Amino acid sequence: MSMGNIIQPLLGRLVKFVHQRFKEDDRSAVSLGDIGTIASLGDIGTIASLGDIGTIASLGYIGTIASLGYIGTIASLGYIGTIASLGDIGTIASQGDIGTIASLGDIGTIASLGYIGTIASQGDIGTIASQGDIGTIASQGDIGTIASQGDIGTIASLGYIGTIASLGDIGTIASLGYIGTIASLGDIGTIASLVDIGTIASLGYIGTIASLGDIGTIASLGDIGTIASLGDIGTIASLGYIGTIASQGDIGTIASQGDIGTIASQGDIGTIASQGDIGTIASLGYIGTIASLGDIGTIASLGYIGTIASLGDIGTIASLGDIGTIASLGDIETIASLGDIGTIASLGDIGTIASLGDIETIASLGDIGTIASLGDIETIASLDDIGTIASLGDIGTIASLGDIETIASLGELHINYDTLLYYHPSRTRGPRAGDRAEIQAKDMEEDEGKQLQLLMECEVTMFTLNFEAENLNQFLSLW
Repeated sequence: MSMGNIIQPLLGRLVKFVHQRFKEDDRSAVSLGDIGTIASLGDIGTIASLGDIGTIASLGYIGTIASLGYIGTIASLGYIGTIASLGDIGTIASQGDIGTIASLGDIGTIASLGYIGTIASQGDIGTIASQGDIGTIASQGDIGTIASQGDIGTIASLGYIGTIASLGDIGTIASLGYIGTIASLGDIGTIASLVDIGTIASLGYIGTIASLGDIGTIASLGDIGTIASLGDIGTIASLGYIGTIASQGDIGTIASQGDIGTIASQGDIGTIASQGDIGTIASLGYIGTIASLGDIGTIASLGYIGTIASLGDIGTIASLGDIGTIASLGDIETIASLGDIGTIASLGDIGTIASLGDIETIASLGDIGTIASLGDIETIASLDDIGTIASLGDIGTIASLGDIETIASLGELHINYDTLLYYHPSRTRGPRAGDRAEIQAKDMEEDEGKQLQLLMECEVTMFTLNFEAENLNQFLSLW
């Protein structure tokens, strides 16, 4: 119901009362001027004034108050039906329910021990305090503080919202201005803001948060459905599930004790920590640290990725920038990087590693499927089989306790005394599929007189090696 629909009938009734020379009784008051004080030990039906109203105090019911001027104080121990004012309202205090408050001016303080139905103001609202539920608050101006021990239905503001505190659920908060702090011991349905949001704290579920500005801190002891921001997000902390986080700005820290569905950021991401599974992480900027006690589905970044640590499986990691460290206690399916990769450590299997840059260290307790690098590979260590290693750059050290199927290198495979080479190239012919050879090599430092004894057997399907000439001659001179 609009404020015009509320006020116009009241003013029409007022004019009708005046023209009919309405005779006052103990339940109604009409005035063409100001009203100082109205005090009643019983109910009050209708108060209509073309001027200001100073104080209204009633121990009983108040039906309707309509004023074209300022209203100072309204105090009632009973129910208040409708308050309509074209001017400012100072203080409304009720130990009972309040039906509707409509003001074209500012509202100072509203305090109710009962339910508040609708508050509509074209001006600022200072403080709303209710020990009961609040239905709808609509303001074209700023809202200072809203405190409710019950549920809050809808809050809509064209101006600033300072603090919202609720011991119950909050349905919808919509603001065209800044939102300072939202604190709820119950669930929060929807928060929509065209500018910045300071702090959101909830002990219950948070449905949807949508902001065209920055979001400072979101803290929830329950699940979070969707967070969408066109600005930066500072910190998100949840003890429950997080569905979707979408930001066109930077994200500082995301911490969840539950699963995380999707994180999409067009800016940098500082830290992601989850005690549950992580579905998809997509970032057009830098990703600092990702730590998960569960599985990680897909990580895609157009920028640098610092550290990825997972106690579960990792599906796909794709980065157009460098990757610092990847550590997983589970399987890693695919790693693709257009930049350098620092360290990959996995207690499970590694499917495919593809890098257009250098790879520093790969260590796996499980199988390694394919390693393809356009840059140098420093160290590969596997306690299980290695499928294919292909490098356009140099390969430093390969150590495997399992089979190595294929090694193809257009760069140098450096041989030194602490390099474990797991194939003996025959002098009479090249390696062929099905060859099995015991590997025995002398130390390149012959003056030490040491020998590297049989370490393992490997089955060779294809072998392409480009050695430095000096190292190749030294190697062949040993046989």
